[in-house]
Amino acid sequence: MNKLFKTISILFFALILLTFTACGTNFCSHQDIDHIVTQVIYNYDHDDGSVVDVYHKKPTTEEILKSKVTSDEGATWEALAGTPSANKDWAAEGKTLQYDYAYKIYKDNHPKTCLVTKDHYDKITKPTDGGEGAYIEPKSFGYAFSCGLLEILAYPVSWGFTTVGSWFGGSGIALIGAVFLVTFIIRTGLLGITWRSTKQTQRLQMIQPQLNAIAAKYANRNDESAKAARARETMDLYKKHKINPISSLIAPFLTFPVFIAVYGAVKDTAMIHEATIFNISLGAHLGDIILKINFFGIAVFLLMIVSQFVSMKISQWLNKARRDKRPGMQGGLNQQNFMTYFFLIMIVIIGWMLPIAMSLYWIASSWFSILQAIFMQKFARPAKLSAAR
Repeated sequence: MNKLFKTISILFFALILLTFTACGTNFCSHQDIDHIVTQVIYNYDHDDGSVVDVYHKKPTTEEILKSKVTSDEGATWEALAGTPSANKDWAAEGKTLQYDYAYKIYKDNHPKTCLVTKDHYDKITKPTDGGEGAYIEPKSFGYAFSCGLLEILAYPVSWGFTTVGSWFGGSGIALIGAVFLVTFIIRTGLLGITWRSTKQTQRLQMIQPQLNAIAAKYANRNDESAKAARARETMDLYKKHKINPISSLIAPFLTFPVFIAVYGAVKDTAMIHEATIFNISLGAHLGDIILKINFFGIAVFLLMIVSQFVSMKISQWLNKARRDKRPGMQGGLNQQNFMTYFFLIMIVIIGWMLPIAMSLYWIASSWFSILQAIFMQKFARPAKLSAAR
């Protein structure tokens, strides 16, 4: 069990490393970026003073100077239009320092979500005069292959989010429903593999008394012959009941690439960031929303914690009556409880730092796990093992 815990821990930390260091272009092509930057310039030129966000409020001289786009004393927005871009390639295309300033605004403030599956106009840069925002060209699966591993995994999940969300109008509620439905579809697709893994875990729990008995038998012996005998008896017990301990790792291992795929989709999908509920973007980081004392964010956070805890403990609760009749199982359960709380703490920490939509994915995945555990306990419980009686 200790080896299992160490293996899962290593995989879990590898997930965190991959998630935050994976190649990520945000699916924004050069054309997308040019359209967004050009739209920012248009918004500044046509600002009527009614909107105060960075995409529409014309920058002051102080803001331009602070941006270090130009060191000219007393530079104004209009003055930037008369000076060629500091980027030689952009200058050759006729772009000016206005383009440089607008590009900096894009880099600093735009969520850079360009993953769309059909013609799309960016709502974030929508001008105040009633026109459309910047045009974002549709992306294909082939385009995802040209970006990187994260994009390859994210594209089909994003396609599911945007397709289902579009069916119901693309609102915040529609996208929440899309996250839940797509999560259930993914988990259902993996059910054939995770089902076997879960049954192996159940069998391991049922023979836990005998595993503890073997451990106790050799507890005070550290010689090589005792270690070999203990390993042999343990493997014979596994073989007798057709248990492969590695199989119990399959389900946790499969959640890692799925998590990366969903994270990439949430991070890059335009519709996720544009959809709002209670004036909160589903792409906003949960921790930032909670710090603003937003009750929707707090409710999502608490529901995520409760759902995760229940999904991790549901099998133990369902097996409580059987466990009470087998006191010898307690040693193994103590280690399982430690793992449960360890991973729950890690999920809470990571969930705080990720977008709200990721918390919704975790909630949906937890609910699926709960339903799966209840179903297996009722209809697919493994036959009693004579050796575990």
